[in-house]
Amino acid sequence: MYLGEAPWHEMQVIELITKRFLVSSPAVGRLQRAQTAALNSLFDNLVAWEREATDLRTLPPSLQDALQVNAAVLPEGEPLTLGHYRAIRDYLCGLSDAQAFSISQWLSGIALPGASLNDLPSA
Repeated sequence: MYLGEAPWHEMQVIELITKRFLVSSPAVGRLQRAQTAALNSLFDNLVAWEREATDLRTLPPSLQDALQVNAAVLPEGEPLTLGHYRAIRDYLCGLSDAQAFSISQWLSGIALPGASLNDLPSA
């Protein structure tokens, strides 16, 4: 299906406005920078976890599934294979933004699962 000339031009204007005033804004830039840092940290921590894991069951269930789909077994001192990296990628792609951010904080030691201030017992 093709747009007529007038709707096509309207779409071009909308795209230009969106890119110029929303996507290229400092607020979006900060958000993208933080998201990139969180994902890089999460990826690095998952790679380290896979390298150090001695029992597949210690990994998140969906990462275990991704490892099996990619025929990647625990490395036991061997370098990770392309299958390991694909499994991590598949695992990451299945996370929401909020899940990825929380797990990134947990694996970086910034936060602990279930340990918010509201979860602490009163003295």
